[in-house]
Amino acid sequence: MMAMANLPTKSPNTLRIKVRLKNGSFIPDEPLTLPTDQTYFVIVELNPVEEVNALAEIAAMAQPIGPADLSVNFDSYTRRVLNDDTTL
Repeated sequence: MMAMANLPTKSPNTLRIKVRLKNGSFIPDEPLTLPTDQTYFVIVELNPVEEVNALAEIAAMAQPIGPADLSVNFDSYTRRVLNDDTTL
């Protein structure tokens, strides 16, 4: 048996799939297009971590600041007029 320390951690030939165990066989949740009659090395995560949508997590943490129309009426709220000349 190969020691875990000797296993490659990342490879361009790595495929990560979600499976369920049924009657002693791993059944993929989605169809696979792999050659049959080949030997594949499988790593089983006992407590798999669900993938996180980082952008959704950041958006959930965002706190509204100022009035809802701040971007439209910024000059009025700050009582100053900003130069719209983008060449400066």
